[in-house]
Amino acid sequence: MEPTYKVRVCRGPSCGDETHSQRLAAEFHHLLEDRGLSQIEMGWHSCYGRCTKGPNVLVRKVGNEPTRRRFTLATQPLGRGAKATMYSHVITIVDVADIVTEHLEAGRIVRRLMERPSGRMQQPGQSKKDGE
Repeated sequence: MEPTYKVRVCRGPSCGDETHSQRLAAEFHHLLEDRGLSQIEMGWHSCYGRCTKGPNVLVRKVGNEPTRRRFTLATQPLGRGAKATMYSHVITIVDVADIVTEHLEAGRIVRRLMERPSGRMQQPGQSKKDGE
């Protein structure tokens, strides 16, 4: 079965080891296996260059893969209709469960885990207009 999404958990030196991204990756694996989501490909990324915002998780819809280059940093996807989402401050197993349930199963982005351009996290129920 072809993967529908690729999920990459940051394991860089700051946000990876210090904030236990290995535990988050294990929880992703556990939930995906329990729910029979074998079409989701899990993996690691060494650094997104966003260590103060970590742990970071990139969810990318398959088919939107950039050409591979050696030693590059991933950048946060921009614009409407992007096929990738960068989640920041993914700290708890509830955060992981929300990404699996909402994004990977239902196709809805978990906005509370996305950082707004101003550097602030969007609060649940807050519209763009409210936060400006």
